[in-house]
Amino acid sequence: MGICAGLSFNQGRKVAAGLAVATIVAGCGTSIPTQRDEQLTNYETMGAAMRQCTINTGYNPDLANQIPQNQLGEGEEDWRDCVYDAIDRVLAPNLVNPDPLDELIDTDELMTEGILDGTTTRAQRNQAVQARVTNIQLQEQVARQQQVQGLGAGAVLAATTINNDYDRARSDLDALARNF
Repeated sequence: MGICAGLSFNQGRKVAAGLAVATIVAGCGTSIPTQRDEQLTNYETMGAAMRQCTINTGYNPDLANQIPQNQLGEGEEDWRDCVYDAIDRVLAPNLVNPDPLDELIDTDELMTEGILDGTTTRAQRNQAVQARVTNIQLQEQVARQQQVQGLGAGAVLAATTINNDYDRARSDLDALARNF
């Protein structure tokens, strides 16, 4: 008979034994990964996904200031397509409301086409994209605050999880804002 199956304690030491029992029982459960555990284990950051896009396409957004305002860099269109996929794969599942990401991608596509046909500059595209990302960040912050407020008193663990999820989403949005 294993220790978990035959737990007992002396009546004279209830408090001390109770703590020991709780410790032992906690260790006796099976370790079945939850969906949340798998999400944390498989979590890919937007920054890492964007770096992979750079490796795959050869376009480096860190060097964008060396490209004329009315031109695209070599491999930039492929890089942006790769980032669109990363937005859908990495960022969208981590947002409370991912719908504005479609508008972000649409804006970027239109502005990138405008650079190609000479009606838009890189600076204009950057300004429009940054405005969209800032708006998404604000919407996400408000949504997370509403989630926490809706929990009521005593839901510290759930609030912590919501705040951690928001920190990850904010980090991904910051990476997108810096390099997109």
